[in-house]
Amino acid sequence: MTLNEEESSRMLGWPYTQSPWDGSELGKWGYSRDTQDEERNEYTCNFARYGMRPAFRDLNIDMRPVEHGGPNHCFSVQHRAGPSIKNYPMETGGFARIGINVVSGIIYFLARSSPEVAAEAYWDVDEASWNQIAGGTNNLQNIKYFIAMQITNDETLEIVPRALKAMGVSDGQAKLWPGTGFTVGAENETEKEAADALIGCHNGLAAGYFLLQHKRQLGGAKYIWKVVVFKSDPGELQLLFYVDADAHPEKRRADKAGAVRSTAVGKGASRTSYVREHIFRARL
Repeated sequence: MTLNEEESSRMLGWPYTQSPWDGSELGKWGYSRDTQDEERNEYTCNFARYGMRPAFRDLNIDMRPVEHGGPNHCFSVQHRAGPSIKNYPMETGGFARIGINVVSGIIYFLARSSPEVAAEAYWDVDEASWNQIAGGTNNLQNIKYFIAMQITNDETLEIVPRALKAMGVSDGQAKLWPGTGFTVGAENETEKEAADALIGCHNGLAAGYFLLQHKRQLGGAKYIWKVVVFKSDPGELQLLFYVDADAHPEKRRADKAGAVRSTAVGKGASRTSYVREHIFRARL
């Protein structure tokens, strides 16, 4: 993620990597806020109900929704009945429920059901929601965490036990907070590959695409440097992605070894396989 936009686009085979539209223009692209889901959003945004108090306490995150005086805002967005839906090629029915905490620098992935045709635009739904809460300042530079909540995606549920077993968790089951941490670019090859797999899963890709496509708004390249797998008290799986501007694995290894190291990568058979296998290992 350290290459410039032109180099990143060429390596990925995309016409661009920087998001081509301002996230505040959701209506233009056929998206609309699901105003009938506001009561559900308030309930969802009360993180005291998730059984994650130890994690929020250690991270110094206020669990309260904005309706109760807290900093957490939640939105439901659908690709259906938007202001410009008549001009959009297709109503996809894509849906996302997103939480934003500007104070602590968090984006929560609460629920996503996004057909492939709408998937890339959803990375900008996060930006649009952030901008609304931050007063339209485009101040995304405070982002520190992405949290994927109550994971039910089959692919991720298959990857997580394998990653945990690779780290010595014999039963492959997520543990209560502090869970199991995976450092991206770790010297231990097993840990490094497990971290890459978690970032390359369905839930991790949302965070990865967001960082890749919003370098300008982020004030430059930022990196996922750690992934923590844990479960809440009721037993639901959670993924926490740590973000930092000075955490590129190549830089950390070079600083530690006192030498410059580089990694050569090749392009996979498809854009999807390429991203999952290489984007967070390579210097993109």
